[in-house]
Amino acid sequence: MNCIITFTTFEGLIQEQKTKRMIGLVERHEGLCHLVVGAKNVFASNSSVSEL
Repeated sequence: MNCIITFTTFEGLIQEQKTKRMIGLVERHEGLCHLVVGAKNVFASNSSVSEL
């Protein structure tokens, strides 16, 4: 499944790329991003995000 993550100042929205269906949120807390995903079989790897 390919996803799009759109960030605002403090959080982000995770959507399926094809259907644009919301499948989760990204919350920023103390410099870290926390993924909250409501889908089965989610695979993730550690990554760093630098502020723009």
